[in-house]
Amino acid sequence: MNSEIPVLIPIKKAFGRQHYLIKNEIHREKFLNHPLVNTLYSIGKSFAVIANTSNWKIEAVTGNSKDLTGYTTDEISNMGGEFVMNFTVPEHLPVNMATVKTCMEYSNSIPEEQRESIFAIYYYHGRKMNGDIVAVQHQSIPLVFDEQKIPFIFCNIYSDISFLDPQNIPHGVMVNKFTGEVFHLNKNSLNLEKREDRFSKREKEIIRLMGNGLTSKEIAEKLFISNDTVRTHRKNILRKAGVSNTISLIKYAIINSIL
Repeated sequence: MNSEIPVLIPIKKAFGRQHYLIKNEIHREKFLNHPLVNTLYSIGKSFAVIANTSNWKIEAVTGNSKDLTGYTTDEISNMGGEFVMNFTVPEHLPVNMATVKTCMEYSNSIPEEQRESIFAIYYYHGRKMNGDIVAVQHQSIPLVFDEQKIPFIFCNIYSDISFLDPQNIPHGVMVNKFTGEVFHLNKNSLNLEKREDRFSKREKEIIRLMGNGLTSKEIAEKLFISNDTVRTHRKNILRKAGVSNTISLIKYAIINSIL
């Protein structure tokens, strides 16, 4: 797997699969019509949990939870909020909890029209039922808001990114898609720190298309630009990322929440 480009599956497409289907029609429609869904991807072995934070109950679990965690979807549903505590290694919980707290504080401080465009990504180690440790990317998307426009039902997508061998774990990321801002939080600084965007909008578009497996020629045709322009962009992208090939670039983009 390390010699191949990681497969990025659009989450909207992934949820259309038979084995990855949200059965609750309300949740499914909320998810598939959410403004963030078309811009997010799942990677490798993935499953999703719809959780209600007002009562800490799990309302739905779908996908490949057994391979990633050792727990079946029914076992995770029955565990409720305890699943997060049992699955996350104890030493990484403080960073995850700090990310939740600071993201909620940030969300409550911004205009209401931006709040559906906020989501968090957690990178940490999880312990499977058999004791094995896996590196996890955990995307948390707000689905339902109360009358104060505070989110309380979230769709959480868990992906096994062990094959990427991420080094900066644990850390949290908060993305404001409305403004394009990205904030990071890690064990050395439990405050959100804004990161300057090193890639242009066009460069990120090309990175995304590279992640979808498109060649330079196909990217040029899709974006109505020349092959030479694409090659120049690719060269600049690799330089900015500090990597030498497409495989390393896509891994970099996943771990740094660029895609």
